[in-house]
Amino acid sequence: MLISILMAICSILLMLFAIFTAGNIQLTFNLPAAIVVIGLASLSAIGAKAANPQIRIIRYFGKSAVRGGWIAFIIGLVMVMGMIDQNTKLMEFLPKSLSICLLTPLYGYVLNFVTAILSPED
Repeated sequence: MLISILMAICSILLMLFAIFTAGNIQLTFNLPAAIVVIGLASLSAIGAKAANPQIRIIRYFGKSAVRGGWIAFIIGLVMVMGMIDQNTKLMEFLPKSLSICLLTPLYGYVLNFVTAILSPED
């Protein structure tokens, strides 16, 4: 278990290294997006554990994070499309808005990656 935790930490550090060396850190972190993904994954895992005590909750959390990331992505797309009107400067608005939308699946997959290290499937 200790090696799994160390590998998860090393993986997170490697991802952070890629973010820091690639460019703009502000484009990669969005607190509301992270809260939605973590919240959906947590609620899903708690509900599933209550319904079936036999599941591996860490692994289920990771899979739920991916699902939550895609749900949040669709919510973000709906919000972005709803904010566009005839006065919107699309070339300024769309790239930043869509990059925030794309963060939620990224967060979901990162959480799934880390939980797969901590609780591998048999």
